[in-house]
Amino acid sequence: MDGLVFSFKKTCTILGMEDVGHVLVPGLHAPDEYKNTDCCTQAAALVEKF
Repeated sequence: MDGLVFSFKKTCTILGMEDVGHVLVPGLHAPDEYKNTDCCTQAAALVEKF
């Protein structure tokens, strides 16, 4: 996911936006697989930075 993060950061810089963080969950192949991760907890913590 390095390319994705790099592109996102560059886009933020170009648009003058601040990158406050990311929630990246690699290896998901089915819609409900995220439920077996802590990504929702990570996302909730990230929202607090806005």
